[in-house]
Parts: sequence; C-alpha cells; structure tokens
Amino acid sequence: MHCGQRIDSGVTMEFGKIEREGVSEKIIEYIKNEIISGALKSGDRLPPEDALAEQMGVGRGTIREALKVLFYTGFLEKRNNRTFVSDRGIKGFKNSDVTEAIHHYEGYMEIIEVRRVIEPELAALAASRATPEHIVALQKSLDDMENWKDNLDKFSLYDNTFHLALSRAAGNTLFDEIMKSIQKVMKNNVSMVIRSSNIAPRSMEYHRKIFEAIKAGDMAKAKRVTLSHIIDVEKEMRKLYTKEEGKEI
Repeated sequence: MHCGQRIDSGVTMEFGKIEREGVSEKIIEYIKNEIISGALKSGDRLPPEDALAEQMGVGRGTIREALKVLFYTGFLEKRNNRTFVSDRGIKGFKNSDVTEAIHHYEGYMEIIEVRRVIEPELAALAASRATPEHIVALQKSLDDMENWKDNLDKFSLYDNTFHLALSRAAGNTLFDEIMKSIQKVMKNNVSMVIRSSNIAPRSMEYHRKIFEAIKAGDMAKAKRVTLSHIIDVEKEMRKLYTKEEGKEI
C-alpha cells in the first residue's frame, strides 16, 4: 500500500484503505513506514481526521487513537490544530523521545488510552510470532506473579516484567520501545492501583489467559483478553484517582 507521489508541504494527500484486522496497528505502521520511506516528508500535512478515516475505510475514533501513538513517538506533531510530519520522526525513533512526551503529557489516563490501543495488538502479534524462548520468558514472569501474589509490591514488579516480555514476543521494535517507556512511567501508578484495590486476583487470571492464548497461537483470544485486562486496570485507576482531589483523570 502506498500513498502516491511526493507532495508539497501543506498539500493534502490520498491514503489507501486499511484491512480491518489489527486496524490500529496497521494504521500506525502504514503512516510510520510512509515517513521512513520518504513518501511523507518533514512538514507534510496529513488530511483532517474525518477525511483520513474515510480514505482509509475506518472510524474516526480509530484514526484518532492511532495518531495519538504517532504523536507520542514523535513521528507527527500538531500545529494550529493540524497534523504534520515531525522532524523527530524523520531523524529516527528514540526511547527518550517517548519518555519525554509521556512525562509532559497531561494525565496518566491518556497513557492508559495508548496502552488500550497498543497492547491488544501486541498480544495478537505475540500469539503469531512468539518463539519458544519468548514463551519461556512469559511463563517465568507468570510463575513469579503467582509465587508473589501475597506480596503486592513483588506481584506488581513481575506484572510489569510480563508485559515487557509480551512486548518483546510481538517482534516489533518500535512498539517494544514504546512499551518500555510507558511501563517505566506507569510502573508506580499500576503498583498503587494493585495495592489499593482488589484487582490482583483478577489480574493474575487475565495474565494466565493471555499467556495461554499466546502459547496456543490464538491471536483473537490474546487480543480480546488483553483488551479486557487493560480496561479493568483503567477502571480501577479511574476510581482511585477520582478519590484524590487535584488528580487529573
């Protein structure tokens, strides 16, 4: 799929339709690859969200979520409520770019939204790409979570390790780097949610089902269960933050 010829800065271009399966990830990969290949250059303007959604054959909400990831990673930037290709994306993705963007973004709930877009797709990819070594690493993290379920600090640590192992199993370097940064920033918040709620038993069960789906190569189940898990974490985090005055949600 290719966007077409080089365009002048500020001129709207045509985008091709995206297949429905793994749609968010495909949009992210598509636009990222167009930037890396030079089809989209620094300063080029993307169409408005509604036009982009129509061209790619997806919903506007899906476009918005995919663009949010590309903003985080520095491939795109907003100027005067318009979306442009950024210099940072052209120069190459760096882990520090994402970390800096997350630290300066308003509200951890926004980061949860990014996780909701990325992680189910990563789980599906892991189900199709995981090597025996990846399965061993996931199993070890799962066993560690089980062994330390009565110590919530340790449980939270190995929860984080599991998600990083899942990210590596997906075999996508860009998303792996994004997840490292997100997990680094979110680690304390997720730990706080685990300590302050009764989510740990549910989390253990979700992780077990995610692992089983990945090991079985069941992409649809891995994606579905991971999404349910992230939504569960989001609900508990929202409850916790709404109890504390002055916290952004």
